[in-house]
Amino acid sequence: MPIVNDRLAVFTTGSRNRMGMARALMATVQHWYPEADTFICVGDDAEGVLAPGSQVVAGDAIGVPDWRRVSFAYDAMALNCLLKPFMFLHLAETLGYGRVMHFDTDMALYDRLHGADAALDAGAALVLTPHLLAPPAPGDVPGPRGILMAGTYNTGFVAAGATPDGLAALRWWAERLHEDAGIAPERGQLWDQRYMDLVPGLFPAVAILRDPAMNVAYWNLPQRTLGRDAHGWTVDGQRLGLFHFSGFNPADPTRLTRHASSLPHPPPEPLPALLADYAARVAGREEDGDLRPYAYGRFASGTPIPAAARNLFQERHRDWPGDPFATFETYLNATAPNTAVHASGLRVTNLIGWMVAADPLARLLLPLGLPEGVAQAVRWAAASGLAADFLAAASPGAEAAALAAEPLALDDPTALLLPARQQRVLEFSQRADLAERELAAMRQSTSWRLTAPVRGLAGLLRR
Repeated sequence: MPIVNDRLAVFTTGSRNRMGMARALMATVQHWYPEADTFICVGDDAEGVLAPGSQVVAGDAIGVPDWRRVSFAYDAMALNCLLKPFMFLHLAETLGYGRVMHFDTDMALYDRLHGADAALDAGAALVLTPHLLAPPAPGDVPGPRGILMAGTYNTGFVAAGATPDGLAALRWWAERLHEDAGIAPERGQLWDQRYMDLVPGLFPAVAILRDPAMNVAYWNLPQRTLGRDAHGWTVDGQRLGLFHFSGFNPADPTRLTRHASSLPHPPPEPLPALLADYAARVAGREEDGDLRPYAYGRFASGTPIPAAARNLFQERHRDWPGDPFATFETYLNATAPNTAVHASGLRVTNLIGWMVAADPLARLLLPLGLPEGVAQAVRWAAASGLAADFLAAASPGAEAAALAAEPLALDDPTALLLPARQQRVLEFSQRADLAERELAAMRQSTSWRLTAPVRGLAGLLRR
C-alpha cells in the first residue's frame, strides 16, 4: 500500500544529558535529508533545550497516558525508549507526516539511507535492521545468547510509513511499552527491543534491511570491514550509511563501547579515526544547560529515587493512588508487614523487604520473620548500597544505626544462616558426604561387580 504522503519527519528521544549527541545526530540528518523536519523529544525537563534546526518536544506533551505513573516507574533509559512509539504516532497521526524515521541519539549518518527510502517508497509499514546478518563466529561479542537477550532487531533505527498496518504496529508497540518498558533479561525484557521481535510476524509489510552499511555497531563489526577512501567511510566496500556508537563515551574516544570489555582497546585501524571524529562532533555541541539534573530522578522531598523503588512500584503498585513522587517515599520507609523487629530497633521497611524478595539468594538466607534475620537483612541492604535516607528509616536509634553500619555481604551463604540453621546445614552436608563415600566404596566392591548382570536383567524386566 503506498504511503499517505511524502512528508518526512526524523526524530530522536533523549534526556538532557544526551543533548550533545542529539544535536550531533541531527546535524548529520539535516545534511543527508535536507527535506526532513527534525525533532528532538526530551524525556526530561525540555525547558531551555537548544536544538538548531530542530523542534524540541517535551515527552509529557505527546499523549503518553498516565504520565506521572510511567515517569516514576521507569528510569531515564526506559522512559526514553517508551517515548519512541508515542513520538512516531504523534508525528504521523497528530502532525500528519506520511513517513517517519527514528534514530537513537548515539548515531550518526554518513550517507543517505537508500534502502530505507526505497522500502518506504514501496509502502513498508515498518523498516527494521537486524543486529546480525550472519551467524557470529566463536568468540564474537556478543554471541548468540547475547543477541537472544537483546532481540533480533536493533531499534536504534526504525522507520515507519503512516499506512494502516504501520500505525497498527506502532499502536501495539506503544501499548506494550506503556506496561513493560524496563529491563529484565531473565524475563525476556530489554527496554523497547524484545517486543519488536514479534512485529514481523504480527503485522504485514514489515521490511527487514539486510544492508551491511546500516546500523554498524560493536555487535556486528566483527562481521563487517570498515574502510576509508577519498570519498569517505566504507563498509564492505560500499558507502557507510549509519553508525551506531552504542556505549561510546566521547570523553574516552579510544574505547569503542563500555558494553563489551573484551573488545580490543584501543580498537584496530581505521576505527580510532572514526571515533575521534564523532567525539569532536559531540563536544562541539554540548551546552551548559545539558547538565541539569534529571527531572524525574527525585521524590518531591528531594530524595533520589532508587532503582529498587521503581521496580517495586512497577511490579506491585501500578494502581497507586495519587502522585507517587509525593507519596510513595512514605510507603517505602514504613515497616513491612509480617516481619520481626530486632532488639536494637532494626526493622525491615517495605523497600528492604522488596530488595530481599527480589534477590533469590537473599530471599533464601534472610528470614524476615526472625529478629536476627531482620538484622542481617538491614546490614545486607547497607552493603548493597542502600542510600542513607532509606537506611536511616530501617535503623532508628544509635544502637541500631551502629549495627546497620556493619555491612554484611552474601559471599559465604552459610555464614548468614542463624546458628540452628547452620548446624542443620552442617549435619546434612556431613551425612551427604558420608553417603557418597559409602556408595563409592560399595561400587568398588567385588559383590557389586559380580551382581552387575543380575541388576541389569532386573532393570530390563522393570521396563
